[in-house]
Formats: sequence, structure tokens, C-alpha cells
Amino acid sequence: MVIIESGAAAGRGTWLLRYTAGPSVPIFSIDPGDAVAMYGPQKGWKDPSGQTRYFNGGNFQDLSLIRWDVHIPDPAVRARTLIILDDHQSSIVRLKMLRNWGFRHVFYEDNYPFGVATSTDTWTCEKFGATMPRAWTKPLYGDAYSPNTVCGAVPPGWNFVLEKDRFGHKCQFLSLAQHAENIKWYQEHLTSYFEFPSLFSRCTGLQGPARAPLLGQDPSVLEFMGFPKPEDELWNYGHLYPALMDLKALDSAVGPRQVGGHTVFTSEEAEGKEAALANSAKIFQEILTNQWP
Repeated sequence: MVIIESGAAAGRGTWLLRYTAGPSVPIFSIDPGDAVAMYGPQKGWKDPSGQTRYFNGGNFQDLSLIRWDVHIPDPAVRARTLIILDDHQSSIVRLKMLRNWGFRHVFYEDNYPFGVATSTDTWTCEKFGATMPRAWTKPLYGDAYSPNTVCGAVPPGWNFVLEKDRFGHKCQFLSLAQHAENIKWYQEHLTSYFEFPSLFSRCTGLQGPARAPLLGQDPSVLEFMGFPKPEDELWNYGHLYPALMDLKALDSAVGPRQVGGHTVFTSEEAEGKEAALANSAKIFQEILTNQWP
């Protein structure tokens, strides 16, 4: 088994992954910043075991730029790898890229609800400038096209969906037909989708048993279970129903396929690797021409 963590911040998640997975499981930790350099030695944590490979700080590479066929050369191991996405990127873009490499198990952390993910706030989509009305005034805003947005119903009266990518710095308006194509891709390439319930919430009006917090809404239960009070918890037990998704495996069997109007003998696995490398080259070119993020 291997774990890839895209988005590490202070390294608390890395610590939890190492503690949970044990000392021998390889972990790849990816983040633009260095946990200790950004948060200091008291708050930042880096794994001293030697079993975590860091792509961070001056060594940073985006998840989509790393040659996973080099770092995890066995396709069977990639198929058993757990990907943890806390990197605020468009879910459809990430999932397509990951499946091209043969990864199957993906945990998407910031699974914003539809309205939050498509918020017309003042912090994202800055390249739109004054052409986009900034009507969103709530403190919580979204900066990525989440799985919840793809899987959820488009609100009545909407004739487009705002797709955010790259921390909300790359945005585009999708037609309902384009959004429907993304839904179709999910339906055709996901074998399972599960949103984790919250541990505790003071919110009222939560919809249905699937949204009910595991420990209810009485703070005294937290004390009984040994958990901190809401005011002492980092996010006051805020929750975005993170999604665990399983992708369909790539077909490794070689057979006739239509490529560019010609019949060639190849496999979905080979086509996936070629697409992943082409995507990396495209992103690298964007970086060279100052189009990233």
C-alpha cells in the first residue's frame, strides 16, 4: 500500500497518516510550502522515519506533474494506493488525471456543497474582474469544483455552473450540457461514492439520516467521549462531508482502438499513461508562460 497526500499545510494530516498506517507504509506528501518553515518547529511536523517522500517547498511539484510511473512503477501498487486530496483543485480534472495513472482510491477533503463551490465571492475568479457580479457575502466560500457539485442537483433556474480550479484562480462557466458531461464521466468511471457524516454539529435543519452527525448535537456528549468543546476545536467541528471515491480500473488488455481515425492496437492503460504525460507537458508549458495557477 502507498499513500499520496496532496495538500499538507502544517503536516498534522501527515502525522495522522503515519500514526494510522504504521512505520513502513510509503507516503508521498505534496505541498507548495514546507511545514516546519511555514509553521515553525512547534506547530509544523515532518516525518523523521525516512518513509515519507516530500515534494514541498523548493522541491514542490504539483500532483499532476509528478512521474508516478517512476515513483510507483508497478501499476498494481498504484491501483491500491490511497490518494488524499486537500489541494483545492477541480475534482473532475483531478480524477481524470489520477485514473490515467491507474489510481483508483481517492479521498476528496473539501467537498463544498453546490452553492459554496460555485460562490460568486470576492476572493476567487479574480481574472473575471468586474464582469462577474460578486453577490456572495457569506464567510465560507468555495475555491474548487467539488464532487458534491458534480453529484448534486443544479438549482432550479440555473443555466450554467461555475467551475473553479487551482485554488479558485482558474474559473470558467460551464453550460448545463458541459456540466452534464462531467456527471456522465462520474457515472461511467466511478464504482462507488460515499460522503462521510460529521462527527458533531450544532447546525439545525440537517437533511435526512445520512446528514445526521454521529455524536448528535449535544455538546455534553463530546465531553463524555473525551473530545474538545466546539470552541476549543480548530474548526468548531465544521464539516464538508468529504467524499471517498473508487474509480474503475484501467483495462490492461491490448486490443484494436480508434485513435485519430486509425485503428491501432493498444490498451486503456497505455492510453492513460500517454494522456497523463501529455497533461503534465501542458501544465509545465503553462508554468513557463506564467499561466499557473
